[in-house]
Formats: sequence, structure tokens, C-alpha cells
Amino acid sequence: MACLCPCMRPQPEPSGDGPREPTPAPPVVVGEESKLLPKQPHGAPAATGSVRASAMQRGKWLDESDDLARSCFACGVEFGTFVDSRHHCRRCGNTFCAKCSSGRAPLLLFQVTDPARLCDACYPEAQADNEFAARHLPRLTRGTVGQARPSAFAMAAEAVLVRLNTAGDAVLVLNADARPLRTVPLADVTGVDEPAGGATLVVREATEGPFSGGLKIDCGTAKEREGLADALRAAARRARAPDLASAVERDRAKQKLERRRQMSIRDRLASAEERRKSNSKLRDSLRDKYALSSR
Repeated sequence: MACLCPCMRPQPEPSGDGPREPTPAPPVVVGEESKLLPKQPHGAPAATGSVRASAMQRGKWLDESDDLARSCFACGVEFGTFVDSRHHCRRCGNTFCAKCSSGRAPLLLFQVTDPARLCDACYPEAQADNEFAARHLPRLTRGTVGQARPSAFAMAAEAVLVRLNTAGDAVLVLNADARPLRTVPLADVTGVDEPAGGATLVVREATEGPFSGGLKIDCGTAKEREGLADALRAAARRARAPDLASAVERDRAKQKLERRRQMSIRDRLASAEERRKSNSKLRDSLRDKYALSSR
């Protein structure tokens, strides 16, 4: 009997005197954006194209009854007598042997600060998630103060605050009264340019016309421009990437299809071997019956 991952083992009911399992805290909206924009209810799915979508939609953990849980998702070794332990990756939720899930790292986008078990495929992805969460997400959520013309019809540039919206799928350009002047969906961002000289960056969108100059933001200093440009590029890449839950489900579907194909091949080979043995036995019986030579 395979030794189940601790997350799959039945847990005893907590008694009134014993310690209780801590309840996960709801996602926290960083900065003061919650004062300006409506919050998403806790547990609501993130919009497609959100930089927080992967954190809100992790892969569901494989249940013990799922056929995929009978063997390691990476190397395919079956759990049993010789490999008696299996573990869940805390990012994708698939089950792995200890050798294929030896990585440990925090999952900052999931608000997990203690090192968690990760499979070999998710470990480098978690490093990228953590870098984005620690380096870029605070800047986008906190916002960058600058000067911008929110539209081609604006007479002059005005003081603005550029920050991520609550859903995490767009960048807002807010005026001094915290009123949104422009919304730029991250999935539509095709480039972030840094013209030589000055501290201006240009955000380009797929929905722009051929003669549009893009959204120009004067960040005040070259250092602030560089930080905002890097954060916007990283957020746009994440927004265009498929969310983690969908990618996990696609991988599982491919894995199941491949295993069915391999099983079909084994069944055909086994059937062919059975027919070969049956034909060989029939030939031997005919030789014995008619005293035929074996040559």
C-alpha cells in the first residue's frame, strides 16, 4: 500500500482542547488601491490575463482515486512496494515520487512564505513567480507618480499615478483625485519603449491605431522609468501566458491520453503474443496428431 502524501491522509477531527489547523488568510490588497477601487470578493476567480491569475487558480491536487495518482507524474514510476511514498507539488497539485519533488521554495504569489515542496518542473517557475512578487508586483500595486497626457485630445500633461488595478489585469492612469483617466489592459500591451534621453517611457497597445504614439509617461527620473518599464514588461508577459490551472489541466489530459495510448500498445502486443502462443500450440498438436516432422 502506497504511503500517501500528508495532504491526502485523513485528518482527525480537532478537539476542543487540541490545537486547530490555522485558517488560510484571505488575499491582501497591497497599498491604498482598495480605497479607490472596489475589491474583488475573496475566492472570486481572477480575470483572464491577470498577473494574479496564477496565484488565484493553482492546479487542483490529484485525488487518491485518480489514475494519475498511481504513479509519478514526471518519471512514471508506480507507487507500491519499492516506491512507497508519493507527494503533492504545492504549485501544480500533481503527485510525484520524492526524487522528482525534491525542491523547496516559498510561493509568494500564493502568500506561502515558508518553503513548500515543489516538483522539478515547478521549482524554476516558482523562482520566477517569487521574483515577480518581490520585485515588480509591489511597484505596480504601489504605483508610480509621473506626468502623462491620458489621451490624444488632452491639452497638456498632468500629474498622474500609474498602478495596477484590483483585478490585476490592467494598469490604471489616475489623476490627482484618484479618478481613472485611462485603462490599459495588460494582455494588450505589445511593448514598453524607453526613448533615449529623459525619463519618458511609452506603453504600446495592440488596440492602437497605426498613427498612435502610445501612452507616454514621464517618470521624473531615469531610475524610476527603468523600474516601471521592467515591471510593466514582466506583468504583460505574465498576463499573456495561460493561467496555471488551465495549463495543469491540459498537461493532465495529455498525460492520460499518452498513458491510454501506451496501454493500448501493451494490450495489442500482449494479444499478439497470446495469438503466437496459441498458434504454436496448435501447430504442435497437429504435428503430434499426424506424426509430422518438426522441420
